[in-house]
Amino acid sequence: MRRSRITYGVLCLVMVWFFIMYQNYVSFLGLGFCLVLPLGLFLYVNALREQVRVWLDTRDVLGNRGRDIPIKLQVSNDSKMAMPFVEITLQIKYGFYAEEKTLLLEVPLKPKEKRILQVDLQPMHVGNLQLKVGRIRVLDFFRLTAGRARKTLVNTVTVLPYVPDSLGMHLSDDFLRSSDDVTHFSPYKPGDDASETFVIREYRPGDKMHRIHWKLSAKTSDVMVRQASFPIENSVAIYTELYCPARYTPDDKSCVDGVLETTYMMSLFLLQSGIEHQLHWFDHAGGGPCSAEIADEGDLFAAMSEMFTGSLYWETPLMAKEMVKDPARVQANRVLYITPKLFEELDNLPYSLQRKTVMFYCHVGQPEDSPVWDRYRIIEIDAADPQPDFMDLVL
Repeated sequence: MRRSRITYGVLCLVMVWFFIMYQNYVSFLGLGFCLVLPLGLFLYVNALREQVRVWLDTRDVLGNRGRDIPIKLQVSNDSKMAMPFVEITLQIKYGFYAEEKTLLLEVPLKPKEKRILQVDLQPMHVGNLQLKVGRIRVLDFFRLTAGRARKTLVNTVTVLPYVPDSLGMHLSDDFLRSSDDVTHFSPYKPGDDASETFVIREYRPGDKMHRIHWKLSAKTSDVMVRQASFPIENSVAIYTELYCPARYTPDDKSCVDGVLETTYMMSLFLLQSGIEHQLHWFDHAGGGPCSAEIADEGDLFAAMSEMFTGSLYWETPLMAKEMVKDPARVQANRVLYITPKLFEELDNLPYSLQRKTVMFYCHVGQPEDSPVWDRYRIIEIDAADPQPDFMDLVL
């Protein structure tokens, strides 16, 4: 547009010189045309600017890191006049970082025409990708004037790690072996631990005979059954540390991506192994710890989407401090702690909790020295490319 205006300015100077040198009817008409042209074009595009419609279609769009995501924009001209150029600015922002990218799209529209534009994005980070149509302008034939439509569209696309067909991980025989002194049972779900009764209910086809409560059945004239309890210690909890240094270097961002990818991959692997579990993280923006029960992939997607709406922290490992502050709340037989750094705070966890914790250390380059190497089972994950480290992994 700047080049067109420079060309127009030069043309006006030429016409002024022509009018001075040759004061006749033709030079007068030429100069008058040059002076009136911008006004006519301005009125033209301003009459059209409210007749352009743009929809940002991200329905059923779920992206994977490093893979193309098709984003569709539907643009239509509701007027009976042609729109020579419709200019659309698409702003792309990653949720966890201050990274922004701007794409400029341009399309001509005939009267009453509707067109669909597809933009293939390749996100380099895991998390929420905010798409914003920030500016819509209608330009004239010569690109001298523009009319701006007063519309702003914002949509969000969730970017998850790319998951291969086979994760290649395996569970050891004693991964979910219960401790001998189980004292905590779930108040929400039944299980198979007959030492504690979850609820007494009526008999259902398929119930085992030794679960029948004979005395109560004789009193009520109905066959009643003891429902066994679910031991909380016989469960798995994933704790994710959303820590990132404030400088946000490429390696720092890779570490955060590695933590999020490892969280997603381990949770998905547990689901594929038939293990329901809990997912815990600290929401710095919300000011407190968050948790979610993961029973299927829908729960996992909802939990990851909620995690992506939070913010990173850089001063202290808030999730580790929560575990140290109240270790009794960590009621799981196995704990998977996923972190980008080996924090000294982890050295203060009780020995009983250290024994059942597996630490996933997501880093780039050489690992750091820390006393926690001697306290935990630590699995190193290459944050820049985590998937090879999961192949043939045995928990």
